[in-house]
Amino acid sequence: MKKTYLLTLLLGMVISVMAGCVASHTIQSYTLESKTDIGPSCRHIYRHSTIRVEYPRGIENSMGTRIYYSKERLKRSYYLYSEWNKPLSRILMKNLMDALYLSGNFRGVTDYASTAKSDYILESVVHSFVHRIEKDSSFADISIELRLMREGGNVVKSRLFSYAVPVRSKNAEEFVRAANTAIAKLKKDMTLWLCGR
Repeated sequence: MKKTYLLTLLLGMVISVMAGCVASHTIQSYTLESKTDIGPSCRHIYRHSTIRVEYPRGIENSMGTRIYYSKERLKRSYYLYSEWNKPLSRILMKNLMDALYLSGNFRGVTDYASTAKSDYILESVVHSFVHRIEKDSSFADISIELRLMREGGNVVKSRLFSYAVPVRSKNAEEFVRAANTAIAKLKKDMTLWLCGR
């Protein structure tokens, strides 16, 4: 009986210590800034047109709330106590929509759920959105393909936008900072691309 009591007491202490360790780690949530200078406008091309932004697609499981890093080309892991505050696909869609809206180039900007007819559709495929960590350096490896399409499905143009922004420290916070730099550049480059420059 005494042995069972001691074993139960010891097991309870171990569980308490483990629970305390887990509770001591708070999860940091991050997002990507949606407001930024988006560069020149070209209202003369699209001023009477509307555009719908489709839900971004990417590698399976990479578009959720986990923030990924990679120390080897084919091996990915994710930060345990850092995450996106919303699924990455939603964050990216909001950034693309805000850039299109702020440019003033289109008469209207809607998202994938809209039932309204649009003149153009913007599709995006995320090929890479990872903190690439190497022996002596690390960088935000971000590669997103954009396709501008007519409502009927005809592709007007497409382009792969790729960025490798240095990350000052090998942690999630600094990766997000570098990712913000890359996305700000993407939004400017997207505006130039849409304007044919």
